[in-house]
Amino acid sequence: IPIVKSWRLNERMYGALTGESKPETALKYGESVVQDWRRSLRVRPPPLDENHPYYPGRERKYEKLSKAEIPLTESLLDTMFRSIPLWEDEIKRDIVNGKNVLVTAHANSLRGLIKHIDGISEDDIPAVGIPNCIPLVYKFDRDMQPIKQEHAVAPLSGAYLATREATRAALRREKQLSLSLPGYTDDYQYNTPVVSALRQLFDERAAADRLEQAQAAAKAAAEEAAAAAAEVKTAECEKAAADKAAADKVAGITMGDAAMFGVDMGALAPTSPAKAPASPQPAGSPKSQKETAKTPRQWAQSNPTGGLITREGVRSNAPIVVMIRHGKTEYNKLGLFTGWEDAPLSKDGVKEARHAGELMRYHGLKVDVVYTSWLSRAIETAWLALEELDDTW
Repeated sequence: IPIVKSWRLNERMYGALTGESKPETALKYGESVVQDWRRSLRVRPPPLDENHPYYPGRERKYEKLSKAEIPLTESLLDTMFRSIPLWEDEIKRDIVNGKNVLVTAHANSLRGLIKHIDGISEDDIPAVGIPNCIPLVYKFDRDMQPIKQEHAVAPLSGAYLATREATRAALRREKQLSLSLPGYTDDYQYNTPVVSALRQLFDERAAADRLEQAQAAAKAAAEEAAAAAAEVKTAECEKAAADKAAADKVAGITMGDAAMFGVDMGALAPTSPAKAPASPQPAGSPKSQKETAKTPRQWAQSNPTGGLITREGVRSNAPIVVMIRHGKTEYNKLGLFTGWEDAPLSKDGVKEARHAGELMRYHGLKVDVVYTSWLSRAIETAWLALEELDDTW
């Protein structure tokens, strides 16, 4: 499988903010200023210089780029615009030639492609959320115009390969993250390592207390249920004895009389009516059973996108491109500005990347060419997804 790496798909260059803590930056400059740097379309963060420890010009992978091509800072719009030449010159050509294209990149570079494909306005594109590792599938007509999918979430014409509920939940989370700074609160300055450790200790103790209380409640409930069952059994035994005594009385004979006259009590016991034979099951008819919830695999195999990406359908109907935002990184968890800095996937990010590949495999998708950025988190996401497709050869 050919894999094309391009700096044009790199994440936004955050300039001098690269590697900095988002909460601490908000304390230093003010939350509104930092949010403008993060979310405004044209506002650029402070630039870094060539002596900055995170200046990418010293890295081997960028040695063929000119100084003018290596940004010192970027706005959202800058990032979006630099991804378009790759689409027009290479990705689009592969799609026209009938190839299934996978693009694994970053939120802001993917926004650039989506803005260009769907013709989304500059005012609306910053609000478009792109969740981690939920494949976004686009189909095109013969003129390379996007075909609106049944399960598309406006203003996109492509559809996510997840249930509507899962997609909506992921998009809500993205919106919340965009409107706030991860880890930042009004009392952030009091979150010293010691205070954080104490809070963690208190949280663990509280969780242990809750577990102990839950176990005690479960034990008490089990004992109560056992006592109730014993009472029911005793009542059933007493009722059975009373019913038998009444039956003996009606028969006009007591156990003593039976012994005296040698009467067989079994002969006087009423016989149970014979059970009617079960009606035969018609040949081929299914047995009645409770409907069970589908597992994720069963749901995926049911293809809720209505054959959107069945390989045969793709080849006979329209070209296709799948976009995947990389899995989470340790920088995400720590609330750091990442940008062009290389940050590996976290354990959660690895699971997310594999799950993206599983979704594509369960829907029958095969990949012919992969485009990714020069950053390891995007490359690793592509590789893990391809492993699930058995396409790493």
